[in-house]
Amino acid sequence: MAITNSLQFYENGDLTDADQVLSNTSFVLNNMLAYALDGATTTSQNNLKMDFFTSDTAASTSDMHYNSGDDAYDFYHVDDEIDDSSYSANWTASGTGTTTEDTSKLSNSAAASPASGDFTQTTISNGTSPIDYYNSNKDCWIKCRVVLSGAISSTGGYNDSIYDSQAKFGLTDGANTVWIKTIDLDSDVHSLSDDSVWEIWIDASADTCDTYDDGVLDQSGLDISSLTGGNYYIVLWAYAKSSAGSLSANASADIYYLYSMGTDYSSGEVVTTATSLSSSADMAITKYTTSNMDSGVTPSLEVSTDNGANYDSASDGVVGEITTPGTNLKHKFTFAAPTGDLTPSADKTWGSLNNYATYYG
Repeated sequence: MAITNSLQFYENGDLTDADQVLSNTSFVLNNMLAYALDGATTTSQNNLKMDFFTSDTAASTSDMHYNSGDDAYDFYHVDDEIDDSSYSANWTASGTGTTTEDTSKLSNSAAASPASGDFTQTTISNGTSPIDYYNSNKDCWIKCRVVLSGAISSTGGYNDSIYDSQAKFGLTDGANTVWIKTIDLDSDVHSLSDDSVWEIWIDASADTCDTYDDGVLDQSGLDISSLTGGNYYIVLWAYAKSSAGSLSANASADIYYLYSMGTDYSSGEVVTTATSLSSSADMAITKYTTSNMDSGVTPSLEVSTDNGANYDSASDGVVGEITTPGTNLKHKFTFAAPTGDLTPSADKTWGSLNNYATYYG
């Protein structure tokens, strides 16, 4: 396999070996592919396969997700898409309130009718791995949309000791909890809400986390050393009180999605659909583009011309030999999760596969 970082020039009488010829061929084709990916929208070359995806057509693992907005495949782990109207597989609920899930959100709520007393509800994401964010004490990044809300049926003047409404979310090990966001009504406020996309960066070695509210740093170095149970999870909490009088109260902590990235998480894989070739191909050169690549994540490429029965490892922009020629072209892109420390950055996915183009022959 040749390395193609420059074009070699020869004069009449020069002798070249096969590697030098292959290197020049790779250089020229690599630049043609780069031009195609950068500017072309249609092509009529018989031996060019190009895919800007435009729809969720490739097969992928649970850690690769089609992003219709960017027309790309993003690499992260969906812990719960919260779309199946059942929370029991990933969440445990307790208290005197209610926990429900519909096709858009999971709601942890408490409601007190006039003079009905105190009501509290707690829901914890202690379901299947890797919702356990302790993750063998490795760095982890969590993203979720959480809506906290509370209300008391009055415009003010009520007594805090009689009426109350609170909602929180945070991290818990079951016995100890670190709250990330709290709303708490007082005598001057009868209604509160907070709708935020939260990002939580856990630094395992420091026992701290940084939290981002709609992309803006909210808390830096939040101490989570009290979470000593060996596991910790997302927790939602709601409290409503109406111990006398004629006013009602309610509170809820709703979560709309939950996904994460972590050190030593599973790899993500994208396998393109088969493309029929006019004749059997035994050589191929593929150029692909990625974005949002996090430190420590390196994608690898494999190419098959026998519909995925056999794959050959390939390098981006380098002509490679197909050991089992055939007439059905497929590509396999694998993104390996990082093994080192995670660092907060502007890029909030491990990486994205944007598009690819291949010449075959």
